Amino acid sequence: MLIGRLVGPDELALVTGLVLVAIGFWDLWRPGAFLVPGAVLLWLALPARYPFVTRHGPEPETARRK
Repeated sequence: MLIGRLVGPDELALVTGLVLVAIGFWDLWRPGAFLVPGAVLLWLALPARYPFVTRHGPEPETARRK
C-alpha cells in the first residue's frame, strides 16, 4: 500500500481518529466538525514548537535592576 510507505502507523491512527471525531461532531454540532479536530491538532503541535520545549528560567536579579 502506497500510503503505508509514505506515513507511519501513528500518523494513520491519528488521522483516522480525527476523521472519526469530525464525523461524530458533524452529527452533533456541524461547526464542531472543524473546530474540535483543529483544536486537537493545535494541542498536539504547539508543545513541539521551539519556545515551548526550551523555556528560559527567570532573569537574573542583576539584569532586572538596571
